Amino acid sequence: MAGPIVADFTRSVPPVPDELGVALSASLRQLAADPGLDLLVRTTVPGGDPADRAAAASWLARRMPEPDPSRVVLTNGTQSSLLLVLRHLTHPGDLVLAEGLTYGVIGDLAEQARVRLRAVAIDDDGMVPDALDEACRDTRPTLIYCNPTHHNPTTSIMSERRRADIAAVARRHGVPIFEDDVLGALHPDGPPPLATLAPELTWYSMGLTKALTHGLRVGYLLGPDTQAVRRLLDPVARLSHWAASPLSADVVRRWVGGGQAAAIAAAIRRESAARQRLARDLLTGYSFRSQDTSLHLWLRVPPGRSSQEFGATAAGRGVLVRPAELFAVGGYPAPPRVRLSLSTPLDRADVRRGLEVLAAMRDEPPLPA
Repeated sequence: MAGPIVADFTRSVPPVPDELGVALSASLRQLAADPGLDLLVRTTVPGGDPADRAAAASWLARRMPEPDPSRVVLTNGTQSSLLLVLRHLTHPGDLVLAEGLTYGVIGDLAEQARVRLRAVAIDDDGMVPDALDEACRDTRPTLIYCNPTHHNPTTSIMSERRRADIAAVARRHGVPIFEDDVLGALHPDGPPPLATLAPELTWYSMGLTKALTHGLRVGYLLGPDTQAVRRLLDPVARLSHWAASPLSADVVRRWVGGGQAAAIAAAIRRESAARQRLARDLLTGYSFRSQDTSLHLWLRVPPGRSSQEFGATAAGRGVLVRPAELFAVGGYPAPPRVRLSLSTPLDRADVRRGLEVLAAMRDEPPLPA
């Protein structure tokens, strides 16, 4: 039987800086004193209240020229944004292309939308343009899913040249793109989004669960133009399961306008950088990929070991990790790696303890089959 959990490195949730608690307490006090609070929670507005959409456009301006708020849709996170777009653009049986290793939940969402997934090869710079071109030519996909900035799980940040090549392939074949930029706010100096290179094709999604906090459940979806957004919203205007809570949206609007959102994101970057330094200090002898302010890292397991066996051994010692197989699309070859979400533990001391357990495993032989 496994012992107590030393460190859970499985969930990619952000650290909880002091700035978050201060901002949340202040906002809740302000809301409690607001005479219009009862009207705020009376109903939801399809796509979001105009003031919330304006705040969203202002926040997205950290990654691109500020868009027209009429192109923005408020959702309750990336999963809802992707499912909305899947149900809008695809029909049952259609094909969606995605990186061979990618966000693990995409398979569940594809199943809900009743579409097929096909893997596109990736390298150290992300999705490979020639492989995407071949897949578009041979299979006639309906949508391309791409996570170019701080790719989950590999942490790669696609170069600007590669982004231009991916956009050119999509444009040549006329295939829309769903760009998942959930970690973009933690890398504001990254290359420009695909949405700026092929805006007429791209549905750009920035959830706030990684850059601010997971529990508020607010996501921003940017459509190619106002008309495309109207066509997306019209069939689902009477449904509310995908919409952001008005209370959460109001809190985020206050934070964006008052500077608290930027301060929280900056604090998360600082704490993430400290945890990455800790990993570099303790995981000597291991090979891994990361970025300075990544929430996670992509660890190569020792020679002769599989990611699943290594993960099972770590779990037996109280350290939980995600093996590469959980991120592989449609039989894509899973490398001998595991993802460590250093952001999951609340305390940096727990991060240290978990990394020390993994460090001690480095030179051990694998468990017998």
